[in-house]
Amino acid sequence: MDADMAEYKEEFVNEAREHLQILNQSLLDLEHDESNIDLLNNIFRAAHTLKGSSATMGYMEVNKLTHRMENVLDAIRNGKTGVTSEVMDAIFDCFDTLEVMIDEIESDTPSSIDVSDLVNQLDGLLTEGGENAGPDESGGPVGSDAPQKPEKVEEPEKPPETGQVTPLSEEELKIANDAINRGLSVFKMQIELDDTCALKSVRAVMVLKNIGDHAEILATVPGDEAIEDGEFDPGFDVIFGTEEDGNAIKESVEHVNEVAKASITPVIIESAESVPESSTEDESKPKSESVSGAAPALQKKPDVVRSVQSVRVNIEKLDSLVNMVGELVINKIRLLQIQSTHQIKELDETVSNIDRLTNDLRDEVMQMRMVPVDQVFKRFPRMVRDLAKKKGKEIEMILEGKDIELDRTVLDEIGEPMVHLIRNCVDHGIESPGERESAGKPRSGTVRLIARREKNHVDIKVIDDGAGIDPDKLRAKGVDRGIVSKEEADAMNDENALLLIFAPGFSMAEAITDISGRGVGMDVVKTSIEALGGSVSIKSDAGVGTEVTLKLPLTMAIIQALLVGVAQNVYAVPISSVLETISVRTDSIRMMGQQKLITLRGSVLPLVWVHDLFGNVSENEHEEVTAVVVDRGGQHIGLVVDSLLGQQEIAIKSLSGMLAGVRGFAGATILGDGKVIMILDVGSMM
Repeated sequence: MDADMAEYKEEFVNEAREHLQILNQSLLDLEHDESNIDLLNNIFRAAHTLKGSSATMGYMEVNKLTHRMENVLDAIRNGKTGVTSEVMDAIFDCFDTLEVMIDEIESDTPSSIDVSDLVNQLDGLLTEGGENAGPDESGGPVGSDAPQKPEKVEEPEKPPETGQVTPLSEEELKIANDAINRGLSVFKMQIELDDTCALKSVRAVMVLKNIGDHAEILATVPGDEAIEDGEFDPGFDVIFGTEEDGNAIKESVEHVNEVAKASITPVIIESAESVPESSTEDESKPKSESVSGAAPALQKKPDVVRSVQSVRVNIEKLDSLVNMVGELVINKIRLLQIQSTHQIKELDETVSNIDRLTNDLRDEVMQMRMVPVDQVFKRFPRMVRDLAKKKGKEIEMILEGKDIELDRTVLDEIGEPMVHLIRNCVDHGIESPGERESAGKPRSGTVRLIARREKNHVDIKVIDDGAGIDPDKLRAKGVDRGIVSKEEADAMNDENALLLIFAPGFSMAEAITDISGRGVGMDVVKTSIEALGGSVSIKSDAGVGTEVTLKLPLTMAIIQALLVGVAQNVYAVPISSVLETISVRTDSIRMMGQQKLITLRGSVLPLVWVHDLFGNVSENEHEEVTAVVVDRGGQHIGLVVDSLLGQQEIAIKSLSGMLAGVRGFAGATILGDGKVIMILDVGSMM
């Protein structure tokens, strides 16, 4: 690819991924609603746009495949072939291939894909469906590999040369008349681009911007959306009003690269009354027919170029910005401590403003990192479709709460755990159609993926209406695999028995398949979610279904934490895990085996002394001890500490090198006085 085109590669890749996502979702929906013409049009437009942009960029294999897809889609749209399983499988195969091809383009990897088999398969579908393939854009048969030429749209009539009065359609006359009444001189300019112009839409937007710098663009033929999509050949018309010299504007347009020709003609209307606001049909019809006939529809364009509403920012720059905001938060805390200690009256207002502005900046930057969970959710309907088909099951997937937002870092990490959960639903949860009918259920099972905002966290639920999980079978399997002893299994209640499914090496599958059976999936779920500072819980009713809930923090960058003192050390406990703090009389503590516990409001609460975990020497010899009650996936535990130091905002610093993965710690932070403290990982203490 030459240097001029290379700069547009990133934009092409981003737009191609958007079109592929439209293809994927619309194809899934079309399988369930074959008569929905809007879905078919969405698919056709996405394939058509991808075909055109890939040809413009010189990716001819992508162009060839999308062109054949377009032929099949057009045959479906015209009723010449149906939405059969064979047709949908072929188009989905094309979609998968296109995804790989776009990945290769993004990474500048030489293409290793031959699309000939897919092309022949698509051509064969047209033949089997009775569709006459006919010539393609190059004049050859659909199945040929001849170079493809861009599709042509109907070209508007060329206006006469400068100095003549340009005939206009009725709509054009109305728009021109309005501009003339406002004191503007109105011109119609025809622009033609070079035949070799690679990015027509880019050049066209540059032309419009050039005109807009000197004039008010009244209308374009074809409309602005068609021009931005490059759907004109070889040129387009612009009607504009200006107070400047029309020829000077024409010259400025001619200076734009790859503009082959720009001709301008003035629009002259004898009087303002010659085009009344509401002409009768009989009066307007002769004008319209004599001038434009079946010319493309005119689209009024009051603005030259729409204002930019968003920009793409490299994620590394955004992460760097978040790190700097974290440092700013640390220094803000230090400044507040200094002011609190020295009570410098002159600094009160300034420190207060810095505190407020820093908080506002933190909130804005955190919001910039928030991404809708749909970015992850949208990949699963296709996965469920393919797995269900492979297993011979009928499964419908329902997505809820797709607009709920999570920090990008959190969202990046939950994809793999959710893949394991949904695979389990398909493989173990949902029964075969025959089994479901025997149990009095509908043949088709349902997997629901739900996201909900709950206070300072987000819950993601994966729910199926399958066979559910029998706790007795889990106990037996746990003993069989050596995960728990027979005595431990017998002592377990059903809730704890269900948690066995997250144990490393645990699997209910009788045989290993390419989907499950190795006992690593659910272990990965628990480990990954807890590493994010979240938790996993599970509920199941035999014969009814299973519900797994992932409780996730909104962000992993800057959080609220409770600072606690243990001996001479200070630790931070994420406030999202803290339920309450209590004072416990030492004479109320009981022993059960090696575990110390108390009764709190009728429930048993295990106690863990933090100084025992990290080898600290406790100075707490009082009759009462302080405990922080924390929650982890529905389990409560009391962390016994020496003192409570208060709540504070902290910036999380991840552990790396030798400290990475150290049990008991979720990260570190820096206090305002420069002291480094550790953030406790509540999950590893339970």
